[in-house]
Amino acid sequence: MAMSATEAGIRTRCVTRANFRELEDQMLNFSTAGYLGDRSPDRVDALAWALTDLLVEPMPGEAMIEFYRQRAREAAEKKAAAEATQRHPAM
Repeated sequence: MAMSATEAGIRTRCVTRANFRELEDQMLNFSTAGYLGDRSPDRVDALAWALTDLLVEPMPGEAMIEFYRQRAREAAEKKAAAEATQRHPAM
């Protein structure tokens, strides 16, 4: 039977105010070698998304960067289509 981080006496930098045994177990399965658990770290993944949503502020000008990224992709696709047409002209 797995013990929670609190029961094992392990010091952590993350403090929870409720009983999140499964989350703590998943967090303890992370190492420098990656995730060592036998199942998906779904609770840790959800925590990462929640903290990102709460703590990371939108980047100023992010919408413009996305706009130009999409335009660059469209231009690349258009260029590739034109080159494909030149290599294989319709008969």
